[in-house]
Amino acid sequence: MPKLGLVEKARKIGWPTVTIGAIDWFSRYQLIRDLLSKLVGYRVAAALSTSWLSPVILVAGLVLLLLSRLHAHSASVESTIEHKPRLLVPYKGFYSVMAHFDSRPDIQFWALHLKFKNDPVSADGNSEAKNVSATIRFFDSHHKELFAIDGRWADGKYPTPTTPKADIGPADFTIGQTRDLDIALKYPSELDCYAVNNESFERNPGHLTLNEYKLVGTDLAAEIRLRGPLVDSKWKIKFRNLGVGQGFEIIDCHSV
Repeated sequence: MPKLGLVEKARKIGWPTVTIGAIDWFSRYQLIRDLLSKLVGYRVAAALSTSWLSPVILVAGLVLLLLSRLHAHSASVESTIEHKPRLLVPYKGFYSVMAHFDSRPDIQFWALHLKFKNDPVSADGNSEAKNVSATIRFFDSHHKELFAIDGRWADGKYPTPTTPKADIGPADFTIGQTRDLDIALKYPSELDCYAVNNESFERNPGHLTLNEYKLVGTDLAAEIRLRGPLVDSKWKIKFRNLGVGQGFEIIDCHSV
């Protein structure tokens, strides 16, 4: 922490400099000048009583004190940034996998996921990500926005008759923890794919497809925004619907 050393030096130099400037200022008065003459000699006392010297010393001391405060603030900000949660997409974190319903293993579909990991620069007690929500905006191949949805954390709860959608909150990330975000799904026998979230589980639990979530076309894109205390990041993904009998092709994933 080199900045803290600089802060301490500026503070240590600043206060004595201000003190010397104040003494120099008062040395213009005859009583103080006579006292200084006895302590340091007449010539030094005369030099200290020069009209321009004390303002210069005082200003220099005040500047040093101001710099120490600025550097201390800068060091504090940098420390906060280093220890804040940092949600990243790990290597091969944007992926597609064949999945099925737990209750109906015979019904299979391709699931498109985006994995996030909390990987702070320097971890401490403030590095956990709390109450992180996701918003997903989908686009066609011409960059036209199709619709936006609230994202669903795939490893969390899903709506059931006993667990309504309103009871499913945002996700927490401990240090180093990963979570998957649902993006879309596609049945092998169908041409189109569909965005998926808690609304899909609540309104069509046996199939998860909603007409208003249909993603028509081949080349598709999405922008994901994560928000929470100390968290606000955006990611863009591109993927391709490979058509009947096939799933997804991963094209691109990057932060913005």
